[in-house]
Amino acid sequence: MKSTLTITRLSKIASQKDPAVIVKPKQNTMATWERKPQERNDQQYFFAGKFYMTKGVFDALHFEEIISIYHDVKAFAKQRNGIDYMQVYTDGNGRKLFMIDQLDTRMIESGEYSEEHNYCTLLLDEEY
Repeated sequence: MKSTLTITRLSKIASQKDPAVIVKPKQNTMATWERKPQERNDQQYFFAGKFYMTKGVFDALHFEEIISIYHDVKAFAKQRNGIDYMQVYTDGNGRKLFMIDQLDTRMIESGEYSEEHNYCTLLLDEEY
């Protein structure tokens, strides 16, 4: 199943009460990102832990693009009752992103992993 994200500007990105949120203005325009079909359909990853992004993603993408991709992955995982650990997004300019989850449902429920290991990361393909 292919998904194309239409990214709209958020009228209010961060609350003034949260000084930890830093939004850098970007010079380039926002892209339309397409989620590629996943390689496996028998996985149970929900991207439910902490969310991290690399410096490359932070520098290259608008905050709205990052949040839209994150929400798309979460919605897709919920819709499919779990998805592959790696989701791939591309834009029309040849750029590629990977969203990678660390723990699946079985690993989380086993109790063998601490909460600090439950995270997902958004990165540029050249950072992989």
